[in-house]
Amino acid sequence: MTDPRTIFAMDHVADVALKGQVDASVFRTPVRMQIGTPVADIMRSSPQALERQFLLGETVDVLDPASQNPTCRSETSGYVGFTSQAALAEHVPASHIVHAPASFLFDADDFKTRHPRWISMGSLLTVTDETTRFFKTHTGQFVPKRHVRDISFADPDPVASLAGLVGVPYLWGGNSAAGIDCSGLVQMMMRLAGSSCPGDSDQQAGALGDALAMDAPVQRGDLWFWKGHVAISWDENTLIHANAHHMSVQFEGLTDAIKRIKDQGDGPVTARRRVF
Repeated sequence: MTDPRTIFAMDHVADVALKGQVDASVFRTPVRMQIGTPVADIMRSSPQALERQFLLGETVDVLDPASQNPTCRSETSGYVGFTSQAALAEHVPASHIVHAPASFLFDADDFKTRHPRWISMGSLLTVTDETTRFFKTHTGQFVPKRHVRDISFADPDPVASLAGLVGVPYLWGGNSAAGIDCSGLVQMMMRLAGSSCPGDSDQQAGALGDALAMDAPVQRGDLWFWKGHVAISWDENTLIHANAHHMSVQFEGLTDAIKRIKDQGDGPVTARRRVF
């Protein structure tokens, strides 16, 4: 069965490649764009229901860019939904990724500049020049060099980088350092590793890495799945995950988490996957 979250179509508009396969009022050729705001909320059924978020610089294909709420699809996750027209910008290939938990874009190469623009870990930037302490982006803004790295070099230990997100509030559908959920944290890990990743935990359980036996030895970065939840192995005894119990990203003992989740009525571990 085809997952509606990855079918590039809504009731009113669809990718021209799907003509004859789906019902839609209009069929259009996608336009390549990118996210131009720090975070873009992605909805599907209602403007009040957050489904996922896309980050600054993320490449998206858009069916109706002139619409107030254009339909878009993430290049890396394949996730489809609608967002605000104000969140979109002209596509420019990215050169760098933010690897610090968060950073700022300044209007001058001076960290005392007023009104900097907050950006999250995982944001993508296009660097065009540099000063002693800053990279200049194609938008004419400046980001501290220490907060970014070349996108062509994958993080050698993306799990360790997630420690900088401990304490970030839990947000259903969240994908940024301002608020994140369990599958958003996995997406962040994979983004830092230079890999694509589906949006939601059930999609991740079916697509990421290789299946593991329940009693297989634990390796850093292994994924643990429950119905509606996913966590990441920090070490053989500890998980890091964004969860609604702590309402934040937290470390939790593996044994404690398995027991707690089962005791609260969400069942046993349903799958394990190895991605590194």
